[in-house]
Amino acid sequence: MKAFFSLTALLAGFGLVGCDGMPGQPKLDEQIVAPSALVDFQKLYQQNCNGCHGSGGNVSGANSLDDQTYLALIPREKMREVIANGIPGTLMPPFSQAQGGILTEDQIDILVKGIYAWRKGVAPAGLPTYSAPPGNAAAGQATYAAYVAGLEKTLDATMFQDGFLANPAFLGLSSDQYLRTLLIVGRPELGIPNYQTAIAGQPLTETQIADVVAWLISQRKNEFGQPLTPAPAVDN
Repeated sequence: MKAFFSLTALLAGFGLVGCDGMPGQPKLDEQIVAPSALVDFQKLYQQNCNGCHGSGGNVSGANSLDDQTYLALIPREKMREVIANGIPGTLMPPFSQAQGGILTEDQIDILVKGIYAWRKGVAPAGLPTYSAPPGNAAAGQATYAAYVAGLEKTLDATMFQDGFLANPAFLGLSSDQYLRTLLIVGRPELGIPNYQTAIAGQPLTETQIADVVAWLISQRKNEFGQPLTPAPAVDN
């Protein structure tokens, strides 16, 4: 009788673990986790951010979120706001469940914390502010010409046959803030330097950046080639 109960207990134990141990069953770290239960930063970033922003110097459609100048430029609270609420009129969607997205508030906090964990050192000297109103368009035209001339010395000139930043299609897809961000941060993975080296020996100043943004805004045109009235700036 004792042997019978021992055998019964042993079989019951196998029954409790047998399903997970069967051939072909996923391992514990491979099993599907409910989206709202995912708390691993790397997986959250890979599933929600990497496709557009990349990481590790990979070429992507939008600014790399591990770029040191970008991390020094954008305030942490602004980063969280953009992830949660998206940017209307752009390809950046809202990720917060409150805005129709799929991420919980805790998951957004995990993303923000993980992204800023990539930041190293201190902000570069003379780093411009993240956001500022456009400046003088007339002055910006001359600065933009010097900016493009500087880039042409280091990049394939064919990139600038369409005017680069002044390309109407590009301007139509870019917010005022994105233009400012691009001038400050650059796109190093594409060979486009940041504000410190865009013009040899002369980092772009706050005034120059604001002026170039104003000139670029003035170059926006509608489908009939007519200048557009500058629209309010949109964060990006």
